Amino acid sequence: MSVRRGSRRVAGPALAAALLAGCGSASGSSTAVVTSHSTVTAAPVISGADAASVPCTGLTTPLPGPAAAATRSGDRLPGLSLSCLGGGPVVRLADLRGPAVLNVWASWCGPCAQEIPYLLAAHRALGPTVRFVGLDLADDPADARAWNALHQVDWPSLRDPDGSIRGPLRVPGPPVTFFIGSDGGVIAVHYGAFTSTDDVRQEVARRLGQAAAKGTG
Repeated sequence: MSVRRGSRRVAGPALAAALLAGCGSASGSSTAVVTSHSTVTAAPVISGADAASVPCTGLTTPLPGPAAAATRSGDRLPGLSLSCLGGGPVVRLADLRGPAVLNVWASWCGPCAQEIPYLLAAHRALGPTVRFVGLDLADDPADARAWNALHQVDWPSLRDPDGSIRGPLRVPGPPVTFFIGSDGGVIAVHYGAFTSTDDVRQEVARRLGQAAAKGTG
């Protein structure tokens, strides 16, 4: 698994300590390669109340087409079953498949509001090449749905009202973003808020493959 604020690749015994520290400054190389991708269409823009009720369907099926390389480090998401903020089936987190950007957020999180425009812009440019999924942490569901509607978030969010993922995923607090391979493995972790759309797309390119990051924009 790679850990980034800047970016750092961490393996073996140093992994837990680096994740608990929550930051690094040295750059690391990509752990995934994608060589080509068919023409795609941009992700639809979901607005108003519809943005608060995106169902969590299809999240356990790998995306079609060339996908990120299998995760080499063996890091996996925990086997926690989480309900969906917008309805739909309960999802076992360990069954999530990518290539995917899993963003831990909350309506009470100031930096989450700062980074959401960049995540949205990147998602709409990338289209269906990369799956975006939210993970709403320790939040009131009504507040979370109102937040999604306000920001017109166009991807589904899982709910963790008790903060049960904090320990297994070593999350000090939102925002934290995980890059998930097509096999469900954790390729990299980004701590803190993204500061530009290019920042998001560059990380997608490094972690999930250049072809996925080209998208439609």
